[in-house]
Amino acid sequence: MDLIPLKFEESYKAKGWLGLILGQQLWYAFYPSAVATDTDFTQQMGTLARAIGDRGKRPSLSEAVPPMHPAQELAPAPASAPAPAPAPTAAPAAAPAAAPSAAPMTPARHGNSPVASSTTTTGSFAELTAFFSKERERAEAREAKLEAKLEQLLKDAQPPMAKDAVSDERLGALQVRLHELHEAKLLTDPELYKAEDACADCIDALLSSTTTIAHPAVDRVLKMIGLSERMKTDASLARQLKRKLGVE
Repeated sequence: MDLIPLKFEESYKAKGWLGLILGQQLWYAFYPSAVATDTDFTQQMGTLARAIGDRGKRPSLSEAVPPMHPAQELAPAPASAPAPAPAPTAAPAAAPAAAPSAAPMTPARHGNSPVASSTTTTGSFAELTAFFSKERERAEAREAKLEAKLEQLLKDAQPPMAKDAVSDERLGALQVRLHELHEAKLLTDPELYKAEDACADCIDALLSSTTTIAHPAVDRVLKMIGLSERMKTDASLARQLKRKLGVE
C-alpha cells in the first residue's frame, strides 16, 4: 500500500490500526500553523507535489506493453527451397503507373504527448491546490469557533465587574436610606458612621476598572443595598444591618 499521510490537526497522533499502517512514514503538515501564510502553503504544496511525483499518471504505450521474454522471441525462419522457374509466356502489357502513395498516417498518441501530459499535471495540481485551500479555510473556521467558545467560557467563569453591579443610583439610594434610619433614631451616630465608612471603601474599590463583586468592600455594600431594596420597613432594616453586617 502506497500512502502519503497528510496531517491537518497539529496535536493529532495516529493510534490503533491507522498507527500500524503509517508506521514510520513521513507525513506532511497542513494544519493551520504550518500553512498560515500563502508562502508556507505554496511551499508545502510544492513538497507534496514532489513526493507525489509520477504517481497516478497515465502510463505511456511503451510502459504499458511489457517487454518480450527472451524465450518468446521468434527464431529465424528456415530458408525455403527455390521455386521452379515459370514457363516462358508472352510479355505482359505494361502496367499503368501507380499513383504515388500517400504518406502513412501515424495515429497521434494523445496520452503521451507533452501537451496532454502537461495539461493533466497542471489540472491535477490545481485541483489539489483548491482542495487544500478549502481544507485550510475549514480548519481556520473551526479554530476561530473554538477560540470564540473558549473566550465566552472564560467570560462566563469570571465574576461580574463591580462597576456593573454597584451603580451610582443604587449606592446613592442606600445612603439616603441610612440617613433616614439615623433621623428616625433607629441608627446611632457610630452605627451611621460605620455604614458610611463601608460605602466609602466600596467607592475606593470602584475606582479600579478590574475590581469584581468578589472584593470584600464591594460585597459588603452589595449586601447592604440588597437589604435596603427588599426590606421596606425601617425598623426591620436597621435590625438586620446590625445583625448581619455588624453595624453597631
